[in-house]
This record gives sequence, C-alpha cells and structure tokens, in this order.
Amino acid sequence: MDLYIVVYSSIQPEYQHVALFRSSDKRFGSMYEVTGASGFFRFCNSHVDMDTIEDIEALHLVKQGCPDIQIHTQDVFVNNSDLKWNCQFWVSDALELLRNRGILNDREYNQGVDVLWPIISQWYGS
Repeated sequence: MDLYIVVYSSIQPEYQHVALFRSSDKRFGSMYEVTGASGFFRFCNSHVDMDTIEDIEALHLVKQGCPDIQIHTQDVFVNNSDLKWNCQFWVSDALELLRNRGILNDREYNQGVDVLWPIISQWYGS
C-alpha cells in the first residue's frame, strides 16, 4: 500500500481540498481527511473508489510501502478554534505526526510538504 496526497478542485476556484489516500492500485483504498467547514471540521476515514470521486486534480506519491495509518491520523489535532485552519493544515500536521512517529522519513515528509505549501500559499495569497 502506498500513501498519496490527493488534491481536489473546488467550486471555489481559489480553494483546493487535500487529503491523504492509502492504496495499492491508486483506485481503491482508504481516505484520511477532515471534512466540514471552518470551526466545524471533523476527522473522517473512509474506504473509497477513486473512480467515483469527481474533480480530482492530482495524486502525489508520498511513500511506497506505507503501513496502516488510521491509528495515527485519528490522533492529529482538529483545530476548530482557528477559523483560518482547514484541510490543508490538517494534512500538513498529519505528515509531521507521521514523520515524528517514524512512518515517514525526512525525504518523504519534505516531498509531501513540497506538494502542500504551494496550495496553502495560494489560499492565503502569499
């Protein structure tokens, strides 16, 4: 099973949803994400068929041979007190937690962050 960052387009052109996806074939697997809206996000883990999900822009490989990460991703803090916090920050925090717990090495972590920061920068206009 490999770990990916999945990027979705949105009806709001300035916004992109991101999540973690673990799969052996890039089609069927487990999605780890926060869903909801500012102040009301919650962690969600579901089994998905990527062929049924619309508006996927990209799948970015983070780690080949990734163990199950549900036990770890459910520990990632969901910051509903900060109304600027969103799914992009959750994925960034999840990558950091996975690195700190030895699931990702520094190269894999940096590869994931390299995917996220342009998306986060675009959202904040920096």
